[in-house]
Amino acid sequence: YVSPDHQTMTAPGTLTLSVYENSLTQPVNAVQANLSYNPKILQYKSIDGNGSAFEIVASATGGKGSIDIARGHVGNLTGQRLIAKVNFTVLTKAHRTPVKFAKGTALVSTKTDKNILSKTVGGKYSTK
Repeated sequence: YVSPDHQTMTAPGTLTLSVYENSLTQPVNAVQANLSYNPKILQYKSIDGNGSAFEIVASATGGKGSIDIARGHVGNLTGQRLIAKVNFTVLTKAHRTPVKFAKGTALVSTKTDKNILSKTVGGKYSTK
């Protein structure tokens, strides 16, 4: 899920979203977070992995309406964990725009090496 899941922003300005996973009690060791956004309203700036529980960076790219974050961890992680933060520049005023999880998003079980992701929660943002 992304946090915050809604916010009103001033343009020009910035938006920082924290991307989390919550595996509850199931041990995981890898995550793929693919996000989509409207590049006419938000401009990708950067991905910040500081504080992430997933210390291995496999991919961290963004631009043109999509973001690709792939990270891993040696060992087992359970519960709610920060994956990364995504920074945007807010380009336009008086719009509403979602940031959604896209196809290919996955949370990988340490035990089975299979995707155990059951739900994603994106966000909705307004500009003024």
